[in-house]
Amino acid sequence: MTTLSPQRRSTPAPPRTAPLHTCTVTGGPKGGGVLAIPTGARTDADVAAHAGRLATRTGARSRRGRLPLQRRSGERAPGARRPAGTADSRAPLGRLSDGRWRDCRDSRPTGTTMLTYRGTSNWGGPVEREDGTSVATGVTTERLTGLRRWNLGLTLLHLIQAVAIVLLAGSFSITVTSSVPEGPPGTAAPAPEALFDVPIGWAVAAFLALAAADHLLTATVCRGTYERDLRRGINRFRWLEYALSATLMVLLIGFYAGITSLNAVIAVVGANVGMILFGWLEEVMNPPGRARTRMLPFWFGALVGVTPWVSIAYNTVAAEVVPGFVYGIVLVQAALFFSFGLNQWLQYRGVGRWADYAYGEKTYLVLSLVAKSLLAWQIFAGSLAD
Repeated sequence: MTTLSPQRRSTPAPPRTAPLHTCTVTGGPKGGGVLAIPTGARTDADVAAHAGRLATRTGARSRRGRLPLQRRSGERAPGARRPAGTADSRAPLGRLSDGRWRDCRDSRPTGTTMLTYRGTSNWGGPVEREDGTSVATGVTTERLTGLRRWNLGLTLLHLIQAVAIVLLAGSFSITVTSSVPEGPPGTAAPAPEALFDVPIGWAVAAFLALAAADHLLTATVCRGTYERDLRRGINRFRWLEYALSATLMVLLIGFYAGITSLNAVIAVVGANVGMILFGWLEEVMNPPGRARTRMLPFWFGALVGVTPWVSIAYNTVAAEVVPGFVYGIVLVQAALFFSFGLNQWLQYRGVGRWADYAYGEKTYLVLSLVAKSLLAWQIFAGSLAD
């Protein structure tokens, strides 16, 4: 291709280069500002629209009520048509390819976050930090501050309930039994013998206290590790606490369904802890920015985790006499326990608001509070109140 100079001579055309677009979004939301520098082959209008959505997502607000737009030489004029092959500006953040966001934390006094996109044609892609690790969607400085407030509040709620149960509960306990064979295989098992008593009031207070300790640690001394994990799409504290508190909860539900044999207790503990660890593995195997989502740990965990509930359901249905409050415990807690699995499935399938990892984390917090509180007071009303 050639062009004509003013002297009407034919001269070679300069090499064509992709236009560079830059839009800077600054703001001062509560807890710090947000600086976004997207660059790529897009029109100014597209860049401004995308930056506006980014500001909304991260909580940024322009000081003057509008987004400042900076243009560099060689860019297309405002309102120009989007180059062929570029992405639709209405596409959701993090769903497009051919580029990446880079995230780095600025100085502690300002709490400023910088997000820089670099790509040749499309926008979006995984959020990445300067060390190359991806950042989970929605895990911003402002959201982390909100989660800290949640954790502090949940610490108080669980702790208050634990203390109330200890002070108000009676001395009711359930006995764990054992029956050991006394002959060759096939010999009739002897009658179960009592091994030890489990004080139910203290057991209920224990799972509430475990949750309180978890929330307190993540909001205080372990806050840095907790927030770094959330940026990586993991919460190890959640899984460690669930392995203890949720297992104790399932054991108590099994006790009220008549599952008190030591052998069954050991099996229930192993199955529930295994389910929790598979949930942890699901997060480890699916970091932010992954090329594809692997659901195999999720389904293995679901298979392992459902087995104690099959035993609980069988005993509840087969028993001739079952108190009404036991039916309530089994039905309500089964629905809530499986809601945790549904929450993770929705997260890793990116359904609606669950595509935001921080939203899924808050859902876990709510489910944990509801499940533990309801079980505590269902047990209290049915067998602990004097």
